[in-house]
Amino acid sequence: MNLIRKLSTIISLLFWVSYSFPQNYNLLTTFAHFQNAGSFSINTKGIIYVSDLETNQVFAFDTLGNEMNYTGGFGWSTSAFDAPVDVFATSLNVYVTDKNNHRIQRLDNDLNFISELITRDKGNNEASFGYPLSAATSSLGELYVLDSENIRIIKFNIFSQYISNFGSYNYGNYKLKSPTKLAISNNNDVYILDGMRLLKFDQFGNGNDIRNLDFDITNIRISGDNLTLNSEDDIYYLNLKTPNSFLEKLFLFGSSFVKPIKAAIIFNNKLYVLTEDEISVFVKN
Repeated sequence: MNLIRKLSTIISLLFWVSYSFPQNYNLLTTFAHFQNAGSFSINTKGIIYVSDLETNQVFAFDTLGNEMNYTGGFGWSTSAFDAPVDVFATSLNVYVTDKNNHRIQRLDNDLNFISELITRDKGNNEASFGYPLSAATSSLGELYVLDSENIRIIKFNIFSQYISNFGSYNYGNYKLKSPTKLAISNNNDVYILDGMRLLKFDQFGNGNDIRNLDFDITNIRISGDNLTLNSEDDIYYLNLKTPNSFLEKLFLFGSSFVKPIKAAIIFNNKLYVLTEDEISVFVKN
């Protein structure tokens, strides 16, 4: 029985790290200009939000590339940032991971400040996070924060009240070592990039899958049932409706496309790719 289990695990890993039927995408357009883009997110309305690490600003664009709004600048006050390393957007809110200010700022869709979550030095060690690297919400509005200071994930309810944390030293094989990004699926599974591993937890923090990758991944994004992983050079895709299928490598064609890749999102059958200085939009060949 143990042998069958081991073989099943090996087959599962082979499915994960291999790819078949590569998908080709052709460049449609590019837009925007950033100095050093950090992260981006697309909400269900099709509004694109981008953080710029050089200017410490967050920008909003429509899917045609028109700039709608922006906010930020270096600082410690509300609507100012010091290293906005991640941005996550819902139909109502935009969550900015303000790393060096040890907080998550919540903005509305027009980038107006709503609230901030700061727990460092507040007296509750279980809820405390510092130098956060990523944050996202579940379909229930629960906020998950990647705490790089204590190497764990912290979960808060819709009222920013502490619920639990997971992935720390007592999690055995699911102990986080060097986590960099998190993403949450439609059914509220939490995916975490941890070095060359992709860990999957359920919404309660129970680990239920570990996938070893044979390539360096720098970012993960989920939009609908589309999960994308990317390194600086390549993008891989997985349909979460069929999570045991092969990863598919996406090949990008377009003379003006410049790497390295910061992040990639599939939205409305188009592939949006963020590089350091712009957003490129591709359509499937």
